[in-house]
Amino acid sequence: MSDTGTGQGTAQPSSTPPSIGTGSSSALSPTTKLPRRVVKVVGDVKIDPNDIVDSVTVSPQEATSARIRQSSGGFGYIGQNLVDANGSLVRGQYDPETEAYDILVNLGDTNERLTKLQALKNRGLYGSAKVSVTGFDSQDLSVAKDLARFANSRGVTADVAFNMLLTEVAPQGTGRKIRTTAKEDIRQTFRTVARNTLGRELTPEQVERFVKAYEGMEITEGTGGAAAPTIQNAAQAAIETQYGAEASAVGMLSLFDLMDQKIKGLA
Repeated sequence: MSDTGTGQGTAQPSSTPPSIGTGSSSALSPTTKLPRRVVKVVGDVKIDPNDIVDSVTVSPQEATSARIRQSSGGFGYIGQNLVDANGSLVRGQYDPETEAYDILVNLGDTNERLTKLQALKNRGLYGSAKVSVTGFDSQDLSVAKDLARFANSRGVTADVAFNMLLTEVAPQGTGRKIRTTAKEDIRQTFRTVARNTLGRELTPEQVERFVKAYEGMEITEGTGGAAAPTIQNAAQAAIETQYGAEASAVGMLSLFDLMDQKIKGLA
């Protein structure tokens, strides 16, 4: 097992919740640039070419939207639109006042929502308040507004921001480190499952997205949330969710190969 962080080591998350701000408005100045994120796909959002900082490799004579969409390796982006867990530029900034309820709904079903809110409480976002029975009370909405502001400040969607908070802020009062499985063990298992299921290798970017997602599951478990599945089961579920049709096709070909071998053996 290794501590969470950018690599294997003993770095401990901060025990202080991020300063997000509690004012009625959280709009950023138009000139404010956000931390660099890697964008793979651009959705239906307007993008300022000046917010692209690297890796646009196709002809500059083409329209900006065409250049962005054809950059298969992704590009660095520092603008204010939000990037999701898949590297897609999907939307503009949240309005915390009007979208807090949606953020709570998108945390999952009741059990999942309460588990995630409890993880945020453990990091001090609730102050002296408690998570409500339903996860939709005024104190929960207040925390969802804070999560929206944090997401806006990092330029990511709320689900990504939630995992960032779990990684960067240690539970208060525990004084303990949250340990996760060694990254290389997660990578190796995911690659093996992908190879056996799809018959091919996944890209390093796809592997690293799974590593981060699985670490998030382990961190949730470490803070009193839902138990993380085994790496094998999580990898299989992730591959079947994202590449279901391809996995089914590979499985059918394997079945045909087995049948062919049996028929030849009887010949």
